Amino acid sequence: MAGLEEFVRSNDPLSNARRWVLSNVTMFDSDQSSKLAALVNSKCFEIVVAIMILLSTVFAILEVNWQMAHTSYDTPLVFQTFDQVFIWAFAVEVVLKVIVLRREFFLGEDLSWNIFDLALAMVGLVDLILTKVFSSGIGNATFMRFARMLKLCKKVSRLVRLMHSFSDLRIILKCISGVMQPLFWSMIMLLGFILMFAIALVQQMTGYLIDHAHQLSEQEIKDIKDNFGSVQQCIFVLFSGTTGGHDWGETYSIVETAGPITSGCYTLYIGVVGLAITNVITSIFVDKAIRIASPGLHEQMMLKRREDLDLISDLRNLFSMIDVDTSLTISRSELLASLSTSKSLHTSNCKAWT
Repeated sequence: MAGLEEFVRSNDPLSNARRWVLSNVTMFDSDQSSKLAALVNSKCFEIVVAIMILLSTVFAILEVNWQMAHTSYDTPLVFQTFDQVFIWAFAVEVVLKVIVLRREFFLGEDLSWNIFDLALAMVGLVDLILTKVFSSGIGNATFMRFARMLKLCKKVSRLVRLMHSFSDLRIILKCISGVMQPLFWSMIMLLGFILMFAIALVQQMTGYLIDHAHQLSEQEIKDIKDNFGSVQQCIFVLFSGTTGGHDWGETYSIVETAGPITSGCYTLYIGVVGLAITNVITSIFVDKAIRIASPGLHEQMMLKRREDLDLISDLRNLFSMIDVDTSLTISRSELLASLSTSKSLHTSNCKAWT
């Protein structure tokens, strides 16, 4: 039970629990020697699945366009038929993966994507059942809205699944999902800074409006209330001013009339949030994305194995060229003859000599 004690003492119990189960529980080991495993792990199977996802995305686009053009949820039979075909195809794919991978489907390196595929298949089956129920006249408006939401989730999820089918897009998706946590805390910090400046600016503009209301035109009063009428409105104005929503110079022309303190506060906000904080957050995202995009231990092992297999193939080709009499052994005379010529030594793409 040493492995179990090590897992309990580790800093990452969840990941180590998965490794401990994979290394100690052998009841549901994956069977990679069967013909079904060879089919599921083949490149042809992956290409067929990618084509199915691409076709489902195309039909989803056509269906949405048709509904918008005819302002109707009643889609033609051809869309319904192909949608059912795709639902059952994806369900069969998940079942085949579960049969082949077994416990590795839920505990392996691709755990998150396997669960995503399983959830997508389940959403498709539930959507199919709800469609059958509503077509028979059962169900109310709430359930119908829920069914439409399921259809929307299914169509968007298939597009995400399509991007996962390509290695480069998979890396980008991995980076995006990996920066969700720092993105959340960055938004919290940014909101805190904006709120601080919003309270200060609204208070300053309120005092200016009270003291100079009789000197301001109706248009100037309207501009002040439109931009600084409340803290919430000011938060939106400040956020859009630093994210390209509108030109912050227009807001500055309004703030400038309230005096140097108010205009200086707004200028400080643009400098702190628009330059310093934004660049710091960007650097955090870039650093996090680089670390996520770098190959993990499993990917490094697979890359090393692929290189070893290529080297073995090169060696076999080289030895077959040296073994002229095809005796499956290399004699001294054959080796000397091969060394005296450049044909074997300069074999294209051969890494055996390096």
